[in-house]
This record gives sequence, C-alpha cells and structure tokens, in this order.
Amino acid sequence: MVAFYNAIPVGHIKVGLRSFDCRNPFPEEMNRRVTSCLASLHFAPTARARQNLLGEGICDERIFVTGNTIVDALQSVPVGERFESRELSDIDFDSRRVLLVTARRRESHGLALRSILSALKTLLQKLKDMEILYPVHPNPNVAGSVREEMNGLSRVHIVNPLAYGDLLRVIRRCWLSLTDSRGYSGRSTVFS
Repeated sequence: MVAFYNAIPVGHIKVGLRSFDCRNPFPEEMNRRVTSCLASLHFAPTARARQNLLGEGICDERIFVTGNTIVDALQSVPVGERFESRELSDIDFDSRRVLLVTARRRESHGLALRSILSALKTLLQKLKDMEILYPVHPNPNVAGSVREEMNGLSRVHIVNPLAYGDLLRVIRRCWLSLTDSRGYSGRSTVFS
C-alpha cells in the first residue's frame, strides 16, 4: 500500500492463488486480494491462477505465468548436500520411509491438530518401516500439543524449525510430506 500511495509500481509474485473465502486462510487470502488490486504486474505460478486473475478483471497483458517459486527452489537444491542441522543426522532417509510433517496453521490448532497427531500415531503402528520427522513451529498452540502427544514415541523425530535449505533437502529425500500449508485451492496439500 505504501508503494501504491507513492506511485511506485507493485509487482505481485505468486498472484492469483485463491481460496475464495476471505477469512480462510486468515489474513493471507484478504492480503492476496488487496495486493492484486494494487499491483501493476502479476506473476502467476499457474495457468489456473492466471484464469482467476482474468476472472477478476485483471488485464491479460499484465499477467505473466512464471511457474511456482517453491518448485523452482526445490529443484535447485542438490539432494546429496549435507544438512546444516545436526538434528537430522539420526534420520535414515535411505532405508526408512520418512514422513515429513509441517502442521502449524492457525486453522489446525486444537482439535484439528490433535486429529492429525492421532492419525500419525496410527500410521506409525501400521507402517513399521516409517519414521516421522516433525520440525515443530514454536507457537505454543502447536509445540505444546505435538510434544505432549508425540514425545518419547519411537521413530518420531521432533526437531526445531529447519533452515530453508535443510527443509528443501528433506523434502527431496523424504518418502511423503504432509502439510497444512495451502495452495490455490484453499485445501491442505499432500505431495511427495
């Protein structure tokens, strides 16, 4: 808004992602919508995001489909690089199925997070060759629940938040990633 008020052109990256619910995710969805109104150039990650912008009346010549920045970042990190965090040295990515979990969103606090943790415990019982890696967000609503439910369980690695490079290296090596982060659909995503 400061740039707009000072007649400085605004470029919006990862534009056009929509949940179509201004309160969910909060406040990200509203911030995305407002920024789209102020932006001069729109850098959309996907054709679907571009279509969302066109549907909102953004001029086609101001929209550029550039790809997904997280996918580009992920592909740029060599798998064989060493981890920065020593907490990751005990995890056997080569012979175990490692499930990466990053559940921390406000919408997941409370009962939703407890349900996720319960499902993770069920997976541990059913998949004897699986380990869980959970870099825990410091928010007490997350860390408290995770540590209370998961501390002391074998094959569970509760670690501090990871540096970006380490997170990308873990994603490249793990069997499956489970996250409550949201993409353009507004739904949680699971990817491997």
